[in-house]
Amino acid sequence: ARCFLLISFGQRLTQYPAVRFADVDMVSQATPLADFKATGSSSERTRYLLLAESAFLQALQLEPTYVRALYSLGVLYTCDMDQPLKAIPYLEKLLTIDTKHTDAMMVLARAHYQLYNYDAAVTYYDQVISTSGDKQKVANATYNKKVVLDAAYN
Repeated sequence: ARCFLLISFGQRLTQYPAVRFADVDMVSQATPLADFKATGSSSERTRYLLLAESAFLQALQLEPTYVRALYSLGVLYTCDMDQPLKAIPYLEKLLTIDTKHTDAMMVLARAHYQLYNYDAAVTYYDQVISTSGDKQKVANATYNKKVVLDAAYN
């Protein structure tokens, strides 16, 4: 399952282990281990994803309220590793720290959508629509909400 608004895996690797969602860059640490042209095999991709997961989990051991690591794990689990259930606690924790983090709301909505929790997905998209002052983000949330409602009622 692909995430709405995510740029390609190869483009994300250019800022490895960065995860980019919508127009927001998160952790931007480059590493010489990354396949910057994204020409690697799926086993290399898996290795990079596990490496990123490990780095973000270690960051949270050092600073449990590190918003960028919480967000990055949410994106990683939801969009790259297809494990949205693992993403939800990290994103919910992030939203207790930063209640207006609309990018986290978008990823959390996507995680719920992947798990067929359509009501929860709509709730988070509605929060983005009511909270964000960014017209493009509101438009994206509105579109995504329509996708969820179509899936729920069709």
